[in-house]
Amino acid sequence: MDDLQFFCDAGIVSLQQLTELAYDMAYLWRMTPPQVMAHTLDEFSELLNQAHRIWDKG
Repeated sequence: MDDLQFFCDAGIVSLQQLTELAYDMAYLWRMTPPQVMAHTLDEFSELLNQAHRIWDKG
């Protein structure tokens, strides 16, 4: 998976957005932001997809 394409497809266009998303997902998954950012892109994608599924239910 191309790193840049992954972030573009996810709608992440700035470092600020990525940082905010890492903090949001860390809160949701009870991790630290560095733990979230340490995941591979495939794992990050899975966390993001599941977060969207949970948030859409709310």
